[in-house]
Amino acid sequence: MGTPWLHQSANVFGREINCRQHDMKSDDAFFHEKTCSQHLKTDSSNTAQRCCMKRADFFISCLWWGSLLGMLSGLAMAEDAGPDRPDQPVASNQLQEPLPGSIFRPLSESERVSVEQDLNAIWAGYRSEVATAEIDYLFLMFTLKSRQLTCDEFLSELAEIPLVADEHLTQKLVERFCPEKLEGTSEQNAATIKAVGDWKTFRLQGTDQRCLSQVFEHVISNDMHLLVDHPNRGVRAYRRGACNYWSETMDWFRTFPNEALVAASTIQADDQNQLYRLEYAGPGAAEDPHAHLSWLTLNQQDGLPREWKMLSPGNGNLLRTEVFQDFTIYPGEILCPTVHLKINVVNNKVTTVRMTVIQQANFNLKLDDEAFTLSVPANWSWFDWQLEQRQGGRWKKPVADVARFFRGRTAGERPIAGHAGPSASSPGWRSLLLVFNGAILIAIGIVLWRRSA
Repeated sequence: MGTPWLHQSANVFGREINCRQHDMKSDDAFFHEKTCSQHLKTDSSNTAQRCCMKRADFFISCLWWGSLLGMLSGLAMAEDAGPDRPDQPVASNQLQEPLPGSIFRPLSESERVSVEQDLNAIWAGYRSEVATAEIDYLFLMFTLKSRQLTCDEFLSELAEIPLVADEHLTQKLVERFCPEKLEGTSEQNAATIKAVGDWKTFRLQGTDQRCLSQVFEHVISNDMHLLVDHPNRGVRAYRRGACNYWSETMDWFRTFPNEALVAASTIQADDQNQLYRLEYAGPGAAEDPHAHLSWLTLNQQDGLPREWKMLSPGNGNLLRTEVFQDFTIYPGEILCPTVHLKINVVNNKVTTVRMTVIQQANFNLKLDDEAFTLSVPANWSWFDWQLEQRQGGRWKKPVADVARFFRGRTAGERPIAGHAGPSASSPGWRSLLLVFNGAILIAIGIVLWRRSA
């Protein structure tokens, strides 16, 4: 839930390319034989021959032991080149008692079983009904400094502002909640407004996703995640799931809790039979102040969240609130909240707010393959972080399909799914080269030993 905000830094890529260069160095061993004078005596010549043979024997021994050590080192590197083990599965959650002081009434066991089955069936239908999506929206993120407001006070003032995705919404929010940001010149204030609000487009088709903006862009296709930095003209390639930079997905626009959380929660209903509240306390919540404790409020009719609070197990103080409002049926007959807010709270005061306001959305429409194809002009930088050995460079010509470029680079070197390093069946060219070099040196040593004998 606490993912880093993508827009806090406009310089994602450094200008230095962090490439590991592996140089194989070999020392050329050679003998410098001195020519014996014809005027030396026969005994002196024999003595020089024996001295040379002793030196040859010493050199052969060095070759033998050096090549043997090289082979052992290569085999050891081959054994160590395997991928890391995947993380262990997380322990299942435990059922907790209902929290006191609520206006909701706990459900009986039979009611709980029925409600849980109904909710899981509703969510399964929601997940299967969206095949494609194209959503245009305004993304905003701002920090409250001079305005010291509780979460309820913030939401009360926010209700006074029409949350319509237009060119004026960002300025209205900054003027109300961050007035200190507009104390500069008109040019500085305009830059501030532009930094707070970012117009984006989200596309979905099957497993392919694309999130476009004027600053950063995410393209997720098959097993690859491309992160585009438009201001710095660079593209970074990750394996899918390995990119740490956050972007909106379909789960952000329409959020569902997972089945494990529902099964481990106490379900309560309000007196008017309009809302359910799922109260969840993670393992060790009574002793660990950092344990998970949350209240999730759902609409009984559509089963979609209206509010999700994260609380401190130690004192019950609010840590974070997510609010979903202005539910709309968009083209494609998809019910979705127009506004989604995530509000962070410290010492009962609002600190940062992240929100999206949908301008328009279309679901289950046909999208062309080009809608998920990334192309860049010439002189853009590329950074390949798919494998453990990271590399980079610069395109001298325009690239029509960036994903194809990166897949071509890693053809034959694709790691096993879920692992970051090379597979165990391909130990790496360095270790193989060491083994081959050791075998050649052993063969040369045997030939020289026979000749000296």
